[in-house]
Amino acid sequence: FGVKNLPKPWSVAPNQPFTGGFYIKAGLAMIALLFVVAFFMGIVSGLDDLAYAEEVTLKKLPNRNAVRTVFTQKFKLEGDSNVRITARAPASFRNSWAELDFDLVNEESTRVESIPVTIEYYTGVDSDGSWTEGSKTEDATASAVPEGTYIMRIQGTWGQWQKDLPLTVKVEQNVIRGTNFCLALFVLGIIPLFALFRKFAFESKRWSESMFGSSG
Repeated sequence: FGVKNLPKPWSVAPNQPFTGGFYIKAGLAMIALLFVVAFFMGIVSGLDDLAYAEEVTLKKLPNRNAVRTVFTQKFKLEGDSNVRITARAPASFRNSWAELDFDLVNEESTRVESIPVTIEYYTGVDSDGSWTEGSKTEDATASAVPEGTYIMRIQGTWGQWQKDLPLTVKVEQNVIRGTNFCLALFVLGIIPLFALFRKFAFESKRWSESMFGSSG
């Protein structure tokens, strides 16, 4: 209209559109796509593959600083698939700890993949009632190992070293873990959350001077 020297606009006009809606829609679409990909990956990967399971017993130690070593039977592992080792202590295990080292030894190449697992379980009663801390079952996961025949060397020390320590050991492959999914969900959620925050602030400014607004 040929008008000059107009003052710079400030705040939000009553009819001013919000221009950040695209980021909200795009961010929510990416999150939905992530859920779809995770769902189909779960179907394609299938259930966990049990490679080995056995009950082993670590005999009592001669002293608290000693280390007991046992070897398992042979078992096969597939390549290009992660490995999860789970160790479960018996029901009698309480108010104690166990430091375990699981060494996967490849028979062909003698390559060793070490996976440490720590079990801690404590229980008691205080003024607030009974309480528990830790778990009798713990696991650890390693990345893919070469395909081949393996034997597992288990080395351990534990708090109640005067007693035998029976363990239930399980080796699984093709384990689906939610760490990567949660990380991707967090990263993808930053943009739409920031855009939603901007929209709420935008709408708050729009209604700040209205007689119908919460702040008016």
